[in-house]
Amino acid sequence: MDQTLITIQQVETKLQHSLPNEYKEFLSNFDLLSKEELGFPITLRDGYKMSNVLRFFFEASTFLDQNDFRSFLEEYIGTFDLTSDYVEPEYLYFIAECLTGNIAMAIGGRHEGKLYYVDNGDFGIIYLASSIKDFIDTLYEVDGFACDEEDILKAVSTKDLTQLKILLEQKDGDKIIQLYSWLDIKLFDLAYEANDIQILTYLVGKGFTGFNRLEHYKSMIFGAASSDQRSSD
Repeated sequence: MDQTLITIQQVETKLQHSLPNEYKEFLSNFDLLSKEELGFPITLRDGYKMSNVLRFFFEASTFLDQNDFRSFLEEYIGTFDLTSDYVEPEYLYFIAECLTGNIAMAIGGRHEGKLYYVDNGDFGIIYLASSIKDFIDTLYEVDGFACDEEDILKAVSTKDLTQLKILLEQKDGDKIIQLYSWLDIKLFDLAYEANDIQILTYLVGKGFTGFNRLEHYKSMIFGAASSDQRSSD
């Protein structure tokens, strides 16, 4: 018998639960285990769209080790106001590592076979796809951008709005920010530290939010706009 199939059986014996058939087929036959990093889209529960980078899937031989510390998932139910209609964390097991966070699969329950993004604390558990096949169909290559995140950070930290516009509007900078969710947050923090209202306003106009930081910065942005209006009056 193939060693991978033997390992899968050992995993199921340890879990006292069968893995979804599609996932077992994936572990036995799919070649993405050794691919380069790939991007995938995420839609948060409020509808905000972002992306992340899949670093690698876990092989059957490391599945149990990668799931030694998954008990915190059940705490997310209360922390992020989730219901069993959305996810049953007691059935979630990690199957892949991302740039930030992990991808988990429901191996049983009402949502068996569904994939979820589990982040490091900001967003909790986010539904991705109804099956591993559907998730794989969303993956895309992330190489070939005309700039990188360091270029974007430098433009903001040096208060160079002209360069920032070039990077975001002509050199794929907007795609990079969508891909690396931490970058959206970092840009707002840098602009705030630099007290640069023009860049903050520009980022908001481009649709970036800094996630939970936007509300914190609104008074600075719109308060300054009100002051400018009073001055012109």
